[in-house]
Amino acid sequence: MHYVISDIHGCLDQFHELLEKIDFKEDDRLYVLGDMVDRGEAPLEVLHEVVSMKNAIPLWGNHDLLAYLNLRDIVFEEENGVERALVPEEEGFMLWFNDGGSATAKEFAELTEESRTMIMDDFKALRVYEMIELNGKSFILTHADLGNFSPDKEISDYSLEELLFSRPDIGKRYFDDPDTFIVNGHTPTPLLNAEHEAKVLEENGHILIDCGCVYGGRLAAYRLDDGQKFYVEGPDRT
Repeated sequence: MHYVISDIHGCLDQFHELLEKIDFKEDDRLYVLGDMVDRGEAPLEVLHEVVSMKNAIPLWGNHDLLAYLNLRDIVFEEENGVERALVPEEEGFMLWFNDGGSATAKEFAELTEESRTMIMDDFKALRVYEMIELNGKSFILTHADLGNFSPDKEISDYSLEELLFSRPDIGKRYFDDPDTFIVNGHTPTPLLNAEHEAKVLEENGHILIDCGCVYGGRLAAYRLDDGQKFYVEGPDRT
């Protein structure tokens, strides 16, 4: 079976619970559509676990990209036998840090030098997009959308900005073929339905699976083989 999960954002317990709920097996395939890091309690643990899974294909999310770029700028120095992190004061770093990056930066600073190198290698293993043909249907998997969509544009021609940071136009069907679907995370679905429900949204060929887990919503898995949806509750934010 082929499953898609997105926007785990450090919610390691919910990730484990969801894998158990779908009864994930070695011969199944898991696509993780980015934003494994930032905001939650165990962002780098989530990243490393997903990348280490032999049957998982992890993609870049905007938070993963910003974390990778900003973690490279953290400098460590030892003073009186105690190591400390020198956090850059640049505006870009602070924007990321204050938008959930603080959880990732803190966990990174507590790692050994060897583990930090391993984490940076984990980031480099991420892919930008995936295209899947399954049961007569075509699925295009990206973190955010196909920004500035054009039917004449190859997927490989979209920029990182368009694939990782854009928002979908769910009122518009991008492809004429009714069996072609775009699967994204990035935009929490409670913001897109009138009931503000944390549920997978399917509309006009868009399948949106970020159900706002880290905000107290739910973590969702979407099974591409038959469209079945699975949920676990997010962390209690009360």
